[in-house]
Amino acid sequence: MRLTEMERQAMKMTDADPKDLIWASAFYLTKPLPSGFQEWTEKALDDFLEAHAWSPLEGWLGVQIWQQIESLAYAVKSYKEESYRS
Repeated sequence: MRLTEMERQAMKMTDADPKDLIWASAFYLTKPLPSGFQEWTEKALDDFLEAHAWSPLEGWLGVQIWQQIESLAYAVKSYKEESYRS
């Protein structure tokens, strides 16, 4: 399966806090991302995500798993920030 340009861009490192991404990764992976993962190449990250995918995500591309992790990390961060304002 070939990745679209948009999917390739999504796989690039994000500006999200690595701690938030590590926390969120535990919901989608059998082994959470280790500290320092943001120094990996895109291929290394993709390989790790696919190798440690939670069973319902087996067969997903790394970019697809990454999008789930990133989405959860941002959602929780937004929720926490909104809670502090209330």
